[in-house]
Amino acid sequence: MYAISALKKDTVGIDTLGYKRVYESASQYSWGDFNYVYFEPGYILLMKIFSQIGLSFQLFSAIIYAFIYLSFYQFVKRYSKDVTLSLLIYICYIFFVFNISGIRNAISIAICLYSFRLLEKSGVKSFIGFTLVVLIAYFFHNSAIIFFLVYYIMKAKITPFAALGYIGGSLGLVIFRNYIYSFINTFIHGMGQPGEISIGGNIILLIGILIFSLISLYFINKTQVKNSKRLNYTQIGSNSTSPFDISMGCLKLLYVAIVVLLMTGQDDLSRSAMYLQVFIIILLPNILQLFEIKSRILLKGLLVSFLIIFFYVTVLSVRQYDIVPYYFIWQ
Repeated sequence: MYAISALKKDTVGIDTLGYKRVYESASQYSWGDFNYVYFEPGYILLMKIFSQIGLSFQLFSAIIYAFIYLSFYQFVKRYSKDVTLSLLIYICYIFFVFNISGIRNAISIAICLYSFRLLEKSGVKSFIGFTLVVLIAYFFHNSAIIFFLVYYIMKAKITPFAALGYIGGSLGLVIFRNYIYSFINTFIHGMGQPGEISIGGNIILLIGILIFSLISLYFINKTQVKNSKRLNYTQIGSNSTSPFDISMGCLKLLYVAIVVLLMTGQDDLSRSAMYLQVFIIILLPNILQLFEIKSRILLKGLLVSFLIIFFYVTVLSVRQYDIVPYYFIWQ
């Protein structure tokens, strides 16, 4: 993945050529000038530093992608019970192809993933550390502001009464989305108005994953209760041994991602849902790990087959984000 991203020609990725042009002009502006492009100040500063020392855009990109994939690797290694399957989901779903093109967004998500491990501890220091890291991500892409919700979502306890409240609140967000959009625009300028609500393939897929995960967790937990081994829904520490420890948190984040997509109508602001969707690379492998070995092999085989077909249909055949035809820099 790193080689494909770092060694791609500037014609690969719908935004790559634009990023290259802006980078190559960065050294022409003073250190105090951050208004020559609409990018966030963190990314502009990064361009200025690397362009001033004479690094080419290709080398700059290689360094950026090294940071991005190191973050994803450490995240998956720390929390996934099936690293190979997590990587396959990352590649075949939208994450890989989007990161090849959307560099600022990819940097911001990578920074946010570093903040996630701070949730393993409670207290003021953990909260402050989490807040500071997410603020850094915000200065690379302002859509990172949604990641502040992750702290509260992961810490929140779900009871039947609370679940009804969350569902009701979600419906309110979708119904009154125009008013909410106006409020968000005070922080994220230029987003316009929400797009039309469209229940497309992406949302249907996410809803399917949500329903599958809920049903799986419900029946597996029911079985465990009969055996007097109720599983822990809340702990997310890396020292835990049960994939259930983080699965419920990822499930809540997936639900919020679906709400965000419905609320935004899948316009530019829907990119913020990517910060929450990314947790399916942990959720699905950890859910499958709960099944008995025969069921797990069958489900994994079906999932792998589906992912490969999904990747071909949604990426390769339609040339999503201009990833194909792919060329290396020397071609």
